[in-house]
Amino acid sequence: MARKWDYEILFVQSIAILAMVLGHTGPELSIAGFTPFPYYSWHMPIFVFISGVLLSEKGTYIGFVKRKFLRLLLPALGVRLALTGLALIGSRFGLYERGLSLSLDGLLANPFVMCNAYPLSNAMWFIFQLFVLEMIYGALIRIPGKRTEALVLAGTLALSLASLYVVRNMIGTEPQGIALLGCRTAFLLFFMAAGHYYRRWHVRWRVNPWMVLVSVVIVQVGYLLLSGHDITFSVHPMEVFKPAFFFMPILTTLSAAAVLLSLAKILSPLLQGKRLLELVGGGTKDVVYFHELCLLFINCVYMVLCHRTGSVLFEGFYYDMIRAPWYVFALGGSNWARLPYIVLSIALPVGCRWFISRQSKRWARIALWCVLWLITAAFIILMGKYASEAVGLM
Repeated sequence: MARKWDYEILFVQSIAILAMVLGHTGPELSIAGFTPFPYYSWHMPIFVFISGVLLSEKGTYIGFVKRKFLRLLLPALGVRLALTGLALIGSRFGLYERGLSLSLDGLLANPFVMCNAYPLSNAMWFIFQLFVLEMIYGALIRIPGKRTEALVLAGTLALSLASLYVVRNMIGTEPQGIALLGCRTAFLLFFMAAGHYYRRWHVRWRVNPWMVLVSVVIVQVGYLLLSGHDITFSVHPMEVFKPAFFFMPILTTLSAAAVLLSLAKILSPLLQGKRLLELVGGGTKDVVYFHELCLLFINCVYMVLCHRTGSVLFEGFYYDMIRAPWYVFALGGSNWARLPYIVLSIALPVGCRWFISRQSKRWARIALWCVLWLITAAFIILMGKYASEAVGLM
């Protein structure tokens, strides 16, 4: 049975995953130096919003937990273990600093906080955070009562505002450890509730998408021009104390959601049936999993080319850059040179998933993933030896 796609949501997911990759690879997109919707201020909360749109309240909570455990948490832990294995190989052969060791804390606890215990899987914090959010919200929406949904929406908004206020005015810096997990969960829970509420609300109240799009853009651009305020923030470390107003992270995410959903409505006739949207929008989890690995691939190739050619295109490149999780080198000083990182970070995970999913036999799909892992491990060993022997990276 063919899967039924919501192409408007796929469009929003595709833009969001592109924004995430841009956040790790390139400069802020701007018009004449002006950035009305900085992607760091909305790209991860938008994913939580979409998850709320797609979340089902059908069935018992026990069944819901079981599905999320099997379909979200276990696969994420498996990928985390595989990427950690690659990182340990890289450490053993000199691609990363030597001495990296396996630990239960690094594998099971750290992912829910910063996800920085091992290279190659830093971005996976979001998958584990999403699991926590869905566990909480899945229970909230099953509370009986006609007004449960409205009460949950109001309650999570109050919780989100409280988390921003605490970080901004009481902590005053990026929270750490359990405090980070708590503040980030409280902040993001509202967007899951907002997405879930939107799923029903947009059917009942049909607003002209052009009117919403133009109104939101005018208001946000006008505000930024008149106030001169910066609205950027990063949800990963809860770096939310930078905006002028403590509640700005909520507003800028909602305004971005309004713009993207309005665009999706306007473009809806053109989006229907587009295979590219199915691949990219449906493969966002794979991009989150593997795009850091894609960045490493390119940086390793650049390391070899820089060492072998000594070309002026590599002026400013130093070999230790291959170890930086989000480092992107603008070849020749041109921002267009960031394009290979962006394209590969999306195309390679999505393409591999598409190719492997075409195999009808389960054993064949598993075998192909194992082959890809072995090829990647061999590449990391080769590049690690080159880094330590040829360029002297210790």
